Amino acid sequence: MLGSTSYKKTKNYKLIGTIAKRLSRINQRTESENMQLSLKIALVSLSVGLVYFVFCICIFNELWYHKLIALAASLIIIKTTLELILEVIENRFKKKLPQMIRVFGYYYQHYNGNLNKALDASIDRTRDENKIYLQKIKTAINKENYIQEIDYLKKNMPSVWLKLLCNLVVFAKRDGDKDAIAPNLNRLTYIINFVNLSQGQNNVEFLWIEVGLLILPLIVIPFTQMYNGIILEAMEYENIYKGLEAQTKASAILLVSVLSAMVVNWIRKVK
Repeated sequence: MLGSTSYKKTKNYKLIGTIAKRLSRINQRTESENMQLSLKIALVSLSVGLVYFVFCICIFNELWYHKLIALAASLIIIKTTLELILEVIENRFKKKLPQMIRVFGYYYQHYNGNLNKALDASIDRTRDENKIYLQKIKTAINKENYIQEIDYLKKNMPSVWLKLLCNLVVFAKRDGDKDAIAPNLNRLTYIINFVNLSQGQNNVEFLWIEVGLLILPLIVIPFTQMYNGIILEAMEYENIYKGLEAQTKASAILLVSVLSAMVVNWIRKVK
């Protein structure tokens, strides 16, 4: 009994630690700083999964594999909810990147290629969470072994655009060619804006499809049972929608819906 409780706690801490690690990559804070937010995200995801499981159990009460399907669907819902929450947080950071890089490019030109002054002014001007990227870049670029420091930093950056920014900063530090760096910073800003716009539109469409597939069984199955129950009540046939065949069909609808949502989620990630 005690060992089982310890195992559950270990699994819960592992889940929260995994979320904290993903958040640390996004917002560049330490895992301990992200623990409270990670706990909230885990609780929301588990609550959604629990509600989904209770709904399924209310529908499926005959065979063991119906309940197994309900459990599997609920676990998928938990994972999907977790991914969606983290994706929303990550997209919020990505949308602010063009403004941050634009500000840095402006001050880089304003201070005539002085990297430290440009970074300081950009950090002061950037009022959101994204300034942490510039702060870490400044710290790394002022180290004696700055190339190795920047390489390490790039490995922990959440976006390819930030890795490109790191490369441009290294080039500016090493060669100091202002006329080459400033136009590339501007181009990087335009590219990010274009990609964010085009990918954002497609992603929103697929996101609504994914959410719709997950919610669909919650609407279709109870409504169908209620509608047919009302029609067949006078003929005393309403119980057929509570029987084995009806539950098997409902479980098939649920399983297909959740698996389809997983496919859409995979498509959104590879696009």
